[in-house]
Amino acid sequence: MDQDYFEFKLHLQGKALEGHTIDAKELGVALIGINDSLDIIAKQMPGARQKQTSLQIQASIEKGSVIALLKFVFEAVASNPALFSETVSLAKETFECFILLINLRKTFGDQEVTSAQVDTVANQTQYINCTINNFNGNVKQLSQKIHNGGVLAKPLKEAFSPLGLGNHAERCELLDANNAKVLDIDRQGYELMITPAQSAAPQALPPMKHVDAVILGVRFDEKKWTIKSNGTEYAAKLTDMDFHARVQNREVSFSAGDHIDIDLNQTMVMRNGKPSIEYEIAKVYSTTRDQGLFRGQEL
Repeated sequence: MDQDYFEFKLHLQGKALEGHTIDAKELGVALIGINDSLDIIAKQMPGARQKQTSLQIQASIEKGSVIALLKFVFEAVASNPALFSETVSLAKETFECFILLINLRKTFGDQEVTSAQVDTVANQTQYINCTINNFNGNVKQLSQKIHNGGVLAKPLKEAFSPLGLGNHAERCELLDANNAKVLDIDRQGYELMITPAQSAAPQALPPMKHVDAVILGVRFDEKKWTIKSNGTEYAAKLTDMDFHARVQNREVSFSAGDHIDIDLNQTMVMRNGKPSIEYEIAKVYSTTRDQGLFRGQEL
């Protein structure tokens, strides 16, 4: 066996497609997006080294809509011939990852997902009388890794761009070679795929009172301070405007290495789907000169 492939169909529907025609640019962008998505997945498939992939268009048919019959192919690199398994199809598993990744984006957008969330989405649809499997462990693990890496956001957006605003398709289906439906997306589903996830509302955490910290550095113009307390380094914004004014008026001076007695507020925020804590110096009680030999220059 010198080639491994999987055939499927891209079916675009909509009133504007009743003449079974579509703007070449719309279809071209979609096919490039599908090709790029499958290629990114394929390169991370176990056993895919020394193999190259291609997406072949075999036909465009059916009045009343547009159907492209596609063939995703794994081939051995000429200089490195490789055998393909008779029982495990890399092309088929790549396509299954593609389907699961689309469903993950429809459900979670660009938020990171856990293995339990991947399982939930994978089990939402059972593919009966269909040539694809119901997502084995390898497919689910790889889909989680790729989704959380964010590398498929752009190609998936392009793959279904005919559903976008100003384009002509109203519904997109992916079918296997036997016409069994494996995916169905309308314009609303496409918007869910491409809309960035809304960040969770910031959550105030208990403030840290009378923290004894060492001053490491200050950026006065941005009110950003770098301090260290009990071995932990913090980047914090100064919000005690009374103290800031006293510094500006040269009523207070300090140097790197000096100690500072402060209240430190903490706020939990989400950045790119990950929790992060922001700090602010809400109150400065006093500063104490460092009496050591290696006291820094005045800031």
